[in-house]
Amino acid sequence: TLEAISSEEWLLINSISDGIIRYDVAENVSEQRNCTINVSYPGVETISISVTQLAKNEEPTDASFEISFSEVNEVSFNFSVIPSDKEMYYIYFLENAAYLADNGFESDEDIIAADLAYFQSESETYGMTLEENVMNYYATSGDIIDNNFAGAIPGNEYVVYAYGFEFVDGEMIILTSLSKEFVTTLVVEPEDAFIELDVQLDGSDAAITYNPGDFDGHYFVFHEEISYIFERDDVTDEELSDLMFELWYEYMSLYLSFGFSLDMLYGEMALQGAQTVEYSLFANAEYFVGALPLDENGVAFANPTVVRFETATVEPSDNVLDITVSNVKSRTAYMKVVPSNDDPYVFACFSEGYVEGMTDQEIVDMLNEYYAAALMPTVGEVELDITGLIPETDYMVIAFGYEGGIATTELFKEYFTTQADEIADIEVTANIYGVYDMDELLALDSSLAGSYPDYDARVITTYETN
Repeated sequence: TLEAISSEEWLLINSISDGIIRYDVAENVSEQRNCTINVSYPGVETISISVTQLAKNEEPTDASFEISFSEVNEVSFNFSVIPSDKEMYYIYFLENAAYLADNGFESDEDIIAADLAYFQSESETYGMTLEENVMNYYATSGDIIDNNFAGAIPGNEYVVYAYGFEFVDGEMIILTSLSKEFVTTLVVEPEDAFIELDVQLDGSDAAITYNPGDFDGHYFVFHEEISYIFERDDVTDEELSDLMFELWYEYMSLYLSFGFSLDMLYGEMALQGAQTVEYSLFANAEYFVGALPLDENGVAFANPTVVRFETATVEPSDNVLDITVSNVKSRTAYMKVVPSNDDPYVFACFSEGYVEGMTDQEIVDMLNEYYAAALMPTVGEVELDITGLIPETDYMVIAFGYEGGIATTELFKEYFTTQADEIADIEVTANIYGVYDMDELLALDSSLAGSYPDYDARVITTYETN
């Protein structure tokens, strides 16, 4: 049996359970004092644990953190977190400094309490204990040296804070006070806007020409319906200009945090040189388009060019859409749509149960509200295989004239029912073709760079059937 004996009367052993010794101490009204707890177990040499109780008005020596910053520029910086106790587990966070003000924290204890509430809520959501969640996803120990944060906002203040903790019987015990340090990225004084924009409208379609002149770098482009973002009418050009800066740095921070390169972000969100891009937009709506010049580090060094424009009202169409469905099997079918003219239209396939009880107008409204991004207008005849169907299920193919987010015809429909499944006499064999080191693959094909940033190898398999 484990035994623990105190050398002083002011420290009383409370309990011994599961290898944990708990004790109570009397209030110290005089000078600092010391006690020894002798712990013994049969067959094991006795060990002694020293306990020091500080004087009544003496402040405890808190385990501390040294937080520092280096290589601070407009869009990135390095930060280091060095704890005085290298064995202690601790939490650290890098936040926009506005996070502290926006949440109205009145003390460092409030910040820690908010973190703990978040950890607990997250643990309950994902079916973990608090200890499992914190130890697996947030805890760290030892020194963090020159950890890079990229995708910062120029002239913005950030904070790094840290505090130590331990778990006792599943309870998270905070061991230290919160240490925090602030850093402000360098300010950019943007040059005047210089990219020229020209918008040519054809109904709800827009052809936008971007002309950066002699500038051969990248520029971030963005367009959107103004009311969709701001949900009001009195939006100023200055607000649209500020939005271009905010969006770019948000995208940049997101991409870089997931391990993607700045060049990959440029490929997705930016253009280079003079270009004309065509867009299909919603009809009878006010839009804006912006172009923001960027340097090689992703810094927006000049103000964006912002242009407003309004798309035209769409007129009804007399297009008649003839739908046929053939070669219906258990999981596939063949469909064809023949329009009576070259006006644009869209089509889709649903199980009847998905739209059961809806009127034609409700079906169109549902598609516009939830699937607008997937409604790609087409012209002319369409023929294709429908795959991924469920056996013995009623389906409908629908089509209607569509332009600028507005239905221009009635809803045309065709119904069909898939067949029952049949068991096929087929055998499938999977074979490991090879396991390849990513560094070797990149040497052979540099276009793979960034596609698999967190993996060391790639496995290729082949499949054979009879």
